[in-house]
Amino acid sequence: MNEKVYKSEALEKGLDIIELLARLRTGLSKSEIAAMLGKTTSQVFRTISVLEKRQYICSVNGLYYLTHKLNQLIVSESAITRLVESARTEMASYSSKTQQPCHLSVYNNGALVVVHQIDPPTLIGVNIRIGAIVDIPTSGSGLCLMAFSKEESQQNITRDVGLKDEFFAENANAIQRSQSSGIVAEPSKDIVAVTNLSCPIYDDKGEIAGIITSPYLELYKSSWQHSNISLEEIKSDLKTTAANISSRLKL
Repeated sequence: MNEKVYKSEALEKGLDIIELLARLRTGLSKSEIAAMLGKTTSQVFRTISVLEKRQYICSVNGLYYLTHKLNQLIVSESAITRLVESARTEMASYSSKTQQPCHLSVYNNGALVVVHQIDPPTLIGVNIRIGAIVDIPTSGSGLCLMAFSKEESQQNITRDVGLKDEFFAENANAIQRSQSSGIVAEPSKDIVAVTNLSCPIYDDKGEIAGIITSPYLELYKSSWQHSNISLEEIKSDLKTTAANISSRLKL
């Protein structure tokens, strides 16, 4: 019996890009994707644009990465989906109460990936979109991951990310402060006037399931958007939010 083979060049191109990015977690530029697929940049441009628009891939500093959308579609009860569902209401409540944005990231193969976020309730604030790759060595989320991970997990992450001894030497005091207070509250290494607030979220085995981060942007008191909520109150609320999400995960 003869079977007809139907081809869809656009679909095959899209699947090739997804499979390529799934193998290479370091991120690729458009030209690199094209070269590795034996195509020209113009041949993959539209496909990349559609995949990004549909949130199957995301772009960070000109490099493209695979998002977690496929995981969410294929496994409705995956750990990530359960984490997001457990965190959604708590994060919205935190943001509404404190007037601060927040985002949730998970560790995956040497990277922290944002899987949920709440936009700044005010006109001024820091927004990190879903699918973004968070730099572990320089971010509050990354510092939180390293400060609160169990020793074996920390060693595995250190190896996967390629962290050097210098990272731990430079952040020794910040790690100690975080462990003592239960929260990372350190000046951003990327944005002036932003304090990164990050707390770990634990699963039922006591392992870190995710990191909730709130980029606190200090405004002038004369600003009409200035909040009367103190930084200490916001830190306390974030810790409570993380604890509530952890409790939900243990149900």
